[in-house]
Amino acid sequence: MATKLVWNQTELEKEVQAEMKSRLKEAAIIIRDSAISKAPVSAEARIFRGKTYQPGSLKKSIGYKIITEGGIYKDQIKARIGTSLIYGIFQELGPVTGERKWKHEPFLQPAFHEKEAEIKETLGVGKNILGRTKGTSLKPADILL
Repeated sequence: MATKLVWNQTELEKEVQAEMKSRLKEAAIIIRDSAISKAPVSAEARIFRGKTYQPGSLKKSIGYKIITEGGIYKDQIKARIGTSLIYGIFQELGPVTGERKWKHEPFLQPAFHEKEAEIKETLGVGKNILGRTKGTSLKPADILL
């Protein structure tokens, strides 16, 4: 009598992907919360490119997205943490062009690095998962949601 082995790869993939999304969401929330605590707040309303921003606007705009897209593997899952405000780019990176200079205060990269150990634990990994942010410069597209 022969034994028949049934491999339900699709079900296993679904379970693994759901667990990965759950852990990635937890990690994104950790980073988002840290970035919110680090984001600067001005004492008064500011005008940037003709729009008035109230104190705390940057903190309120910081969020995350979990993105699933096809790639080399069946689905790639990514988390993006950033702001929906254009001036958040300049607050993180400083002035891009021109002579106008102000003291910018990065809040995203420090949040990543401060919470690296907690993120690794949440994701269940031990290697340098945030290596891309160390020693490299972020692009504006990396900051906007």
